[in-house]
This record gives sequence, C-alpha cells and structure tokens, in this order.
Amino acid sequence: KFQDLAAEKIPPDKKSEGEGRVGKLIVDDPTEKEHTVLYFQVMGGKLHLLDDKPKAVRNEIIFLGMPERGYHGVDLFIDMLKEKGLMRKAYTENWLIVTGDLASYDSEEMVQLTEEFIDTIAKKIGFRQKA
Repeated sequence: KFQDLAAEKIPPDKKSEGEGRVGKLIVDDPTEKEHTVLYFQVMGGKLHLLDDKPKAVRNEIIFLGMPERGYHGVDLFIDMLKEKGLMRKAYTENWLIVTGDLASYDSEEMVQLTEEFIDTIAKKIGFRQKA
C-alpha cells in the first residue's frame, strides 16, 4: 500500500502539494470507553480513507491541514460541525478530537459525514474539481 512507502520516495514537488500526508480523526464515545479513529491520506493527488492504521503517523500532522499552504483543515471541520449543530466541544492536540453529539453517530454515518467533509476540503485545496 502507498502508506508503506518511505517519505523520501515522494518527490519534493509532490510532497509540497501534500502527497503522502496523513490525517487522523478521533470521535469519542460519551462513556469514554470506546472511540472511533479514522485515518486519511493524500495518494496520487486525491484524498483517501484508509482501511488500516498507518504504520507511522507523524505527530506534527494536523487533520488534513496543509500549513505550508496556509490551510488548516481542522478549523473548517469544526466550523462545519458547529453549523450542523453537531459540535459541543472539540479540541486539537496535533489531531482533531470530537466529543458530544457526534458520538451518537454510528460508524457508517460518521464515515459519510467525514467523506462529505473530505470532498469539501479536497475542492478547497484543489485536489478535486468544483462542480
């Protein structure tokens, strides 16, 4: 799989476009006993949901953000959740942790919500064509 490739195999021009970047989303259960963790990666210039945890998740990565392009995806995601009335509290510690109403979503609903967000982000940062 792509995620197993060493970072140095990604050409510098592609790396600056976010190629290989991994995003991590944690959704907490209100009981604090379980949580859902979803991982994403930029592969071939497109954003993909990963089936398995990547072997290495660099701590400095902020969820689908691209600081070198002045873009922090986590902010847009929090705003979207607030607009939908799904956010009570969120905080970042190198990745996004969501708590509150979102925890009542089942995994399929969570994936759907996140995929809608990925589509929005992908268009914003130029990975997908705007309709």
